[in-house]
Amino acid sequence: MISRHAGKCLCLAALLIAIAAPARAEPAVDWLHHLAPNLPPPVPLPDSTEISGAWTAKATAEDGKTVDFILEVTRDRRTDGPSAGWGYVAALAPIVGHGPLDGQCLLDRCMLSTTFQDGSLLVLSLDMAGPAPAGSFTLALDGYHQPAVTGRVAVAGPAPALVTATLEAQEKPLALAGYPLAVHNDYLAEAIAAWQAGAGLHPTGLLTPDQAARLEADATAAAAAAGWTDKADGKHGFVFTYPAKRLSAESAIPGGQRFATADGTVTAELTIGKSLDPDGLSALYEKLSEADATVVTSSVAMSGGAISLDEVFENGRRRTTVLNLPQGLVTLVVRVADAGDAWLLSVIRIAEP
Repeated sequence: MISRHAGKCLCLAALLIAIAAPARAEPAVDWLHHLAPNLPPPVPLPDSTEISGAWTAKATAEDGKTVDFILEVTRDRRTDGPSAGWGYVAALAPIVGHGPLDGQCLLDRCMLSTTFQDGSLLVLSLDMAGPAPAGSFTLALDGYHQPAVTGRVAVAGPAPALVTATLEAQEKPLALAGYPLAVHNDYLAEAIAAWQAGAGLHPTGLLTPDQAARLEADATAAAAAAGWTDKADGKHGFVFTYPAKRLSAESAIPGGQRFATADGTVTAELTIGKSLDPDGLSALYEKLSEADATVVTSSVAMSGGAISLDEVFENGRRRTTVLNLPQGLVTLVVRVADAGDAWLLSVIRIAEP
């Protein structure tokens, strides 16, 4: 199958799935205002056999305006009642609009919906009985307000060749290229669309084979330019990953080393101390959880022998990672002053080999 996007059951009345998609470098026309240019500006809003298919389709409004798009649908085949339906929709150039579909199917009828980046809600009512879906669409400012644009949906042909995007295959290249999932709601398609827009490609959140190869090339070039290095510490049993060419200013600090950019806007402090017993680790977690008056927002989590703390300040961001290993307590504190460098917080890291 070309691509799969997890979904969950919704009631037949379409509900929103809010997504925050990246801005394009140049102004773009969205679905809603292409089909209905006189509408006011939208208000942004916050076990069975699976049957899958992917097509190139066309949405035709009542006034004849059209949008070509890629449609992917997966549904559970059941005969004893409603079943889950999910998928993905992405407009083709020059129209912009993409997102995950979610909804419910009853026999061969499916009602699926998504919310585009401008806040408009697309609802598809599809008949899946034949070799390709057909049906109708409704596109509204949001789930509760009118006016709405309505029309027909028909399949024009098979979907273009696409690769199956997975976290295992695309997460690291996207991060190295400067589009980590951590700054895109942990949503793979959103990060892909951001990279596409940045590369001058039409953003769909779906990768063709040529685009997947280009992403790998971009990641390789970016990694070489930044000097990304996996620095192994065999004595203490961890690997430190960082951009050595960018963090070229090294200095000693108590218990470890400091790595920084020439202007000091990005720093990474790596220290090693004595391992903690469970009570000691819990005490450290409680200490890191204490509120700091200078922090705008923060979140802390502990899993096994690892603790992670993310903090946002008025003048930057900081991530603290603690690994309680048998050979020592390893702590990495990464700070960035510019929002554009926030992605580094998720890729400068320490981990067990």
